[in-house]
Amino acid sequence: MELTNISRFSQNVRIRSFGFTPRGHASRLYTLRNERGTELDVTDYGATVTSFRIADGTGRVRDIVLGFDDVADYAASFRLRAAPYMGATVGRYAGRIAFGEFEWEGGRFRLSRNNNGHCLHGGKKGWSRRIWSLVSLHDGDNPAIRLQHVSPDGDMGFPGKVTVNVTYTLTEQDEFVIEYEATSDADTVVNLTHHSYFNLDGHTGDVRQQQMMVNSTRKLEADEENIPTGRILKLDHCPFDFTSPKKLSGSDRHDLRTRRSVATGCHAFQSGKPIAIARLH
Repeated sequence: MELTNISRFSQNVRIRSFGFTPRGHASRLYTLRNERGTELDVTDYGATVTSFRIADGTGRVRDIVLGFDDVADYAASFRLRAAPYMGATVGRYAGRIAFGEFEWEGGRFRLSRNNNGHCLHGGKKGWSRRIWSLVSLHDGDNPAIRLQHVSPDGDMGFPGKVTVNVTYTLTEQDEFVIEYEATSDADTVVNLTHHSYFNLDGHTGDVRQQQMMVNSTRKLEADEENIPTGRILKLDHCPFDFTSPKKLSGSDRHDLRTRRSVATGCHAFQSGKPIAIARLH
């Protein structure tokens, strides 16, 4: 199949081809660039961030998120035993729904099961595996892109037609901002998240030598299959206590209270109000 040249350039936004999915759908890659030269790459496949290139304190430019080179590699990653969801927008429901079913307003909904009999990150073909539509591009200061996906009623078993928008903004202060908006024509469940893997040393360093701080003293308990139990646990003086910065290298052990490894799995920390929840340095 011949790849059509759809490259387009402006001062702060660049558009180019990103290849084809296994089903032959064309994908595009959008690059936002601010006045400092910082660049954020976003593809319409899964509304995914593929690269975030920023200068460190010495002026050296590093790509601090992990990603693949084209859409075919992203599509192939979902065939791995543990799909990484690299940089993707995750929905309709991020996390696991036990046994792939739930009750809502008197009805029982059976969902797509794609993780040990559970529904993970929206099912076998969640929003991370869809081509999103371009809604708008903002060129100039604080360049931004808005992408949209329409999920029909019954998609992966979920009720209601949902229209979801995600906006990525690269500010002139080198902030990478994500905004979500979702509306439904019926009562439903929606739980969105972003799934980038950050490494401040670029693609060659080891994150275990970096320090993390999490502005939270509580987290949601999960069992050995990462299914939430509903209990909220206090984290003071345990391996999950990141209220003060500490290296990730010292956090690779199990915590008896949470029954989970700090270094692996999905962890939901609780915050009482909108704040900067985490910091890595």
